[in-house]
Amino acid sequence: MAKANAGSIVQDWTAVNAGTIVHSTEIDTSLNYETDLQLQASVTSVTAHDGTRFIVQISSLASGDEDWVDYLPGFIDLVGTGTSAFLTTAAIAGQTNLIDTKDNISPTGIYMFVEDTTIANSEMVLVTNLNVGSVDILDGLTNNHDVTTTEMWIVATSRNIKIQGTNILRARIVVDNNFDVTGSAIAFKLAKTISTSLA
Repeated sequence: MAKANAGSIVQDWTAVNAGTIVHSTEIDTSLNYETDLQLQASVTSVTAHDGTRFIVQISSLASGDEDWVDYLPGFIDLVGTGTSAFLTTAAIAGQTNLIDTKDNISPTGIYMFVEDTTIANSEMVLVTNLNVGSVDILDGLTNNHDVTTTEMWIVATSRNIKIQGTNILRARIVVDNNFDVTGSAIAFKLAKTISTSLA
């Protein structure tokens, strides 16, 4: 049988300062057979970072803050020291070659965070090739990016987390950027795919 699926953005790119703990927008999962969370995140400074802890939490109640429990053990990601480069030529939606004359981006096969001045217009891309003065990405950009304000960061992550069970009423992700209290600022984005029917 086919499932009835739907996808949406839960929370667009959001900045999180170093030494800060926040949680994502809450997700109503009460009508879902399955909920997949798509988490993307990146460091956004050149400070050495021992990692950010991410915790998926669920609740058996439709409201209130005293019943959140961990669905999975927290996992640590974004370990490293961010290397960034500013675009030296404006990039437009659909473009697959980003100009960086300082050649700070390496290696290939990694996720790279394109941080826009308007944080919600940022995006995650996959590096496919390094050139002299530019970097190629797998898919075209979604948004336009200005030359003087857009930074590209290479300590980034992307993962899917599956939540199963019709007895779960809410879910969220806690972003513990106090795991390394002297570490880097980060940004994260959360999307979801839900299955609401088996027919």
